[in-house]
Amino acid sequence: MNALFRYWTRQSDFRAGVEFFDIAAKALAATEPALAASLRLRALGCIHWEGYGQDHAEQALRDLATVHEAGDRHSLAMASLLAGRCVTYQAHSAGDIERELLLAGQALFAELQDDEGLTEIAILFGFLEQQQANHSESRRWYQLAAEALRRRGDRQRLAFVLFRHARMAFLADAFDEAGALAGESLTLHTELGDQRGVLHSQTTLGLVAFQQGRLDEAAAHFSESLELARYLGNHVRVANNLNNLGVIQVFSAGNTGPDVGSQHSPGNYGYGVSVGATNSSRNIASYSGR
Repeated sequence: MNALFRYWTRQSDFRAGVEFFDIAAKALAATEPALAASLRLRALGCIHWEGYGQDHAEQALRDLATVHEAGDRHSLAMASLLAGRCVTYQAHSAGDIERELLLAGQALFAELQDDEGLTEIAILFGFLEQQQANHSESRRWYQLAAEALRRRGDRQRLAFVLFRHARMAFLADAFDEAGALAGESLTLHTELGDQRGVLHSQTTLGLVAFQQGRLDEAAAHFSESLELARYLGNHVRVANNLNNLGVIQVFSAGNTGPDVGSQHSPGNYGYGVSVGATNSSRNIASYSGR
């Protein structure tokens, strides 16, 4: 089951992995509830890390409790990791429950001498510290994860971790280190054909070059990232890179008012000017997005 999970999470179509494990879980729900819960957790684990919502986190915690009742330590270690992943990425700031889940998983994987599981826990701890702006601690966890991935020769996960490590180094004003990490990440993502990773690495290299006064180089990186974002249909990254290139963008706030927070993309991207509607009295129209 772990080999199948590894296969699906390394594919570009995450939905196929979600569907695969969901179908298997439904088939076993009546007769093998603990196994079905493990399969549902793997389905959640196939979701891209930016796609988690509150409902995913709640489902993960319910399934973790079911696996815990069964008492198998190998299954429980993996369940703790997957539930921790879901809850950690869903949360907007690190909290006690995320840390408790990851510590439980870390203890189980250490007992089982599972280096791959410990590496994934380290990556999640890096993200937790990143959410709390603990840049030095986040970099420490990402460094530990990168060292383990190099030992195992896992280039795909290494490229991902190097990108995150680069962003933390950038936020800590360690620009030379950030540039080196982002450059290695770009090389790996390019060799692997991971266009999303190339996009993010190019943007980071542009930010590093800009901070170091290499403006022509920064513009080149932002332009390449912009073209790739357009190709991938990533509208947020398109707006982000236009902003990095100094382009003032004007968006409609939409007609979904009057509640606060009612404007939608692209008006809520934060990379430009959002324009609402007014009535004949020059007051904000009731339907205008806010």
